[in-house]
Amino acid sequence: MSEITTLAELKSSIQVLEMEQAISGELLKRQFTETYELFRPVNLIRNAVRNISTPLFLLDKLLGPVLGLAAGFIFKK
Repeated sequence: MSEITTLAELKSSIQVLEMEQAISGELLKRQFTETYELFRPVNLIRNAVRNISTPLFLLDKLLGPVLGLAAGFIFKK
């Protein structure tokens, strides 16, 4: 940043910084609201159910162990 030498430059720099602060404050409020909504108990449960019901979860977490147990059972017989 260049050196401020006049009162007009100072006022202009203050206005720019105040605008930047207002924008940053608004972004922070929005981020807080989004984070708050994400961590509400209803949304946590909804997201957990959505993750469990995905096909990849079913294939990875359920089908693999079931196939392993079935194969072990068949080979023991």
